Amino acid sequence: MRLFPVFLLVLWAATTASVAQAALRFCNETAGQVSVAIGYFDGEDWTSEGWWTMAAGECKTALSGDLETRFYFWHATDDDGILVEGEYPFCLSRKVFTIVGDTDCAARGFEEALFDRVDTAEERSFTVTLRAEDDASGSAAASGDGTGAEAVVAALQGRWQDVGDPAFETQITDRRFADAFGGVPAATGRFEVAATCDGARDSGPVLMVTYEDPSDGPFCWEILELDQQVWRFRAVGQTAIVSMVKQ
Repeated sequence: MRLFPVFLLVLWAATTASVAQAALRFCNETAGQVSVAIGYFDGEDWTSEGWWTMAAGECKTALSGDLETRFYFWHATDDDGILVEGEYPFCLSRKVFTIVGDTDCAARGFEEALFDRVDTAEERSFTVTLRAEDDASGSAAASGDGTGAEAVVAALQGRWQDVGDPAFETQITDRRFADAFGGVPAATGRFEVAATCDGARDSGPVLMVTYEDPSDGPFCWEILELDQQVWRFRAVGQTAIVSMVKQ
C-alpha cells in the first residue's frame, strides 16, 4: 500500500465529542488537493461511492448520522495518482458515482480499485485525517469520538518521557513497551486496551498491562489524558498521576 506523504493520527477530543455530529468524515491536512472514495456494506450489498474532493485544510462528510458498521473502506488520489490504497477491491468511476456491488466491475463499465480499511471500533462517529510529514513510511490516520482501542493504540506509538523523572522513558511499538532508565533497558511487556477494569475511578479507557517478568502485574492503568504530545495515567489503587510527554 502506497502512503505518501505519511498520515499521522489525530485523536478524539473528549470535550467536544459529545456535541459533534455523528458522521464519517475526512480531513485533508496535506499541502495539495485530495479526492476520496469510500466503500461499505449497506446491509444488503457492498457499495462504493465517490468522490469527495478536498483542498488543503478542508474537511468533508462522506456519511452522515451514526455509523452502522465497524469497518469502512477508502481510496484516495491526488494530482500524482493513487495516494492511499489497500487490499480490498471495490468498483469505482472517474466521475461522481454510487455503485452497488463490488464484483464484475469491468463488465459493468467501471474500474476496479483497492481500498484501505478503517476500523471505527464501533464508534458512532469517526474522522480520517490525512496529514503530511517529511517521512516516507507509516500508515493512514484515523480517529474516533470515543474510546476506540485502535485509536488509543495508535496515539501511544512512539517514545515517551516521564515529566517527573526525565531519566525514565518508554518506547511503545504496537501493543508492546520497553522501559529504560538513563538509557539503560529495564522492563518490557505488553498491554491491551479495555473500557474499564475493577477499581477504576473513571469511565476509561484503561490499559491492562502485563510485564515480561510474571511477578510484575498484570496492572490496570487509567488513562486520564491522551493526545499527540501528552499522556497522563494512574495505576488503579494508587493516587499518584504519571505524566509523560512524546519525544
